[in-house]
Order: sequence, then structure tokens, then C-alpha cells
Amino acid sequence: MEIVQTWRVRLSFKNATIVVTVVNIITALLLLQNFLSSSSASTRNNPRAAFSDQFTSVQLNYIKESEEMRMAMQPWELIKRV
Repeated sequence: MEIVQTWRVRLSFKNATIVVTVVNIITALLLLQNFLSSSSASTRNNPRAAFSDQFTSVQLNYIKESEEMRMAMQPWELIKRV
């Protein structure tokens, strides 16, 4: 009987909740640390990484051509009729 009582004290819902909460906090902190260190490391290693969203002239020409092709495929006559 005494063994059962000891396990009840160790495995109460309150203790289980505390353990799960601590594990979640540790996991969140590790993920946050990993996220912040990877983003700062990428900008530190490549200073142009912050400006990587700017397109080159070749990419801009490709985008322009694809937009023109997409616009050419529009059924303009049907749209005007409706």
C-alpha cells in the first residue's frame, strides 16, 4: 500500500502538468534560439542576403515575359462580351 501512495504523489496531475510545461518552455527557448542564430548567421556570412529579394535584369525579363504570356492567354473578347 505504501508503494502505491508514493507513486500517486510522484505522478499527480499537477506534477505532470508542471513537467510538461517545463519541457514546452525549454523546447520553445531552444527553437527560438535556433531561429534567431540561423537568421543572424546567414546575414553575417552573406551581407547581401538582406537584399536578396531584389531581382537581376535576367530575372526581371523572365518575369515580364511570363506576365505577357499570361495576359495573352486571357480571353479578352469573351470578357468584353460579358
